[in-house]
Amino acid sequence: MPDEVTPKEKRGRVVDHAKRLYSIVVGLAVAEACKRLFPFDSWNSTTFILLCTFLVTIIPIFQGFDRSLDVNIMKNRSAKRRKLEFCTCGTSLCC
Repeated sequence: MPDEVTPKEKRGRVVDHAKRLYSIVVGLAVAEACKRLFPFDSWNSTTFILLCTFLVTIIPIFQGFDRSLDVNIMKNRSAKRRKLEFCTCGTSLCC
């Protein structure tokens, strides 16, 4: 049937949805951090340092999340499945 979706396409959709959700969460966190900095009447250097530290921290975490989804879920799924089949073949061997 031409309307059937392959498992790889399903995984791709799940990965895309997870990335979008994570992008929204990170965007809201950055917006909240900026909201605390930009009313300049209560601005101090500590708030600016905390914002810079947050941005320096969140960027690698965000990029690592995207990369780990691509590598672990999209590319290495067949190798993990073979290992799982070996582990659950009915023996009591531990992998």
